[in-house]
Amino acid sequence: MNKEEIYTIRPTRSKLLIVWSILELCTVSLLFAMSFFFLFANSKLIQRGSPAFQLRIQSDSIFAKNTFQLVQQGLKFATYLSNDLNIYINETIPETYLQQIDSNYDNNLYQFNVFGFCRKTQFDKILNCYNGQGINIAACFLQDIGTHLGNLTNQADPNNVSTKLVSFYYNLVDQICSDSDKKLCALQTYNTMSRIVQYLGISSLICLAVTTSTSFFEMIGYCVFAKSLTRVFFIFKVISMLVFVFTICILYCIIMVMKNFLTDLITQFQIGTLEFPSIKWITWGVLTLMCLIIVVKRYLIYQSI
Repeated sequence: MNKEEIYTIRPTRSKLLIVWSILELCTVSLLFAMSFFFLFANSKLIQRGSPAFQLRIQSDSIFAKNTFQLVQQGLKFATYLSNDLNIYINETIPETYLQQIDSNYDNNLYQFNVFGFCRKTQFDKILNCYNGQGINIAACFLQDIGTHLGNLTNQADPNNVSTKLVSFYYNLVDQICSDSDKKLCALQTYNTMSRIVQYLGISSLICLAVTTSTSFFEMIGYCVFAKSLTRVFFIFKVISMLVFVFTICILYCIIMVMKNFLTDLITQFQIGTLEFPSIKWITWGVLTLMCLIIVVKRYLIYQSI
């Protein structure tokens, strides 16, 4: 068999389709990486990045100072529940500890995201970052204050104090709402929505991981073996992308609903200013649209060959 015959039987490949396959894989991979960064920003894993929303603590008004005093009294009350919490704290928390907690939080910036939150100084220096509570402001405050309180009282594991306080908060809200229908039950709905947001975040990443893997194996199959199941892969990718878009839209809508609730709450207690950065969502939407266009365009090129 001569050289010309070898070239004749070798499977043909479209260079244009190869280019679009590589472009599709790069774009989808970029969307996955960016989505991971957006969802896990402001946590122990990724401490920087654009948050879902941020709160700057300001206790300038008399009403705000009264609110912080109420929080201090609440911390005192929590010490009497130490047996129920299964943690050791002194019978009473010294006033100096409470004042130190109060002064440490004034003018701090909280940045909340789906899977965690960070506390910064007014000069943008990171003080603490946490995983877990995400956009649930009440639980985040308890987690942060519990850890700080555990450090002040020399606990062996300060994080254990915060975990117990957060669990106590969830159980208390559930118990109150199971007995009667009160305004406080709005917190139960808020807690549930915070958990749903995290499930949606995980689901969106799974969808993008499926899309990225499908694009990769499709590109390898065509570029290396000149074999393509493009129609099957195309349907699979489009379904995964549409589910991703759906989960992100639901996530965005829930955060916007929570925005109204949180804005009213912060305004009522006058403890700071709440901000919702929008550039993150715009960037996310533009890149998602680009991915969908490239996926469809690649399929149309395949059909025309």
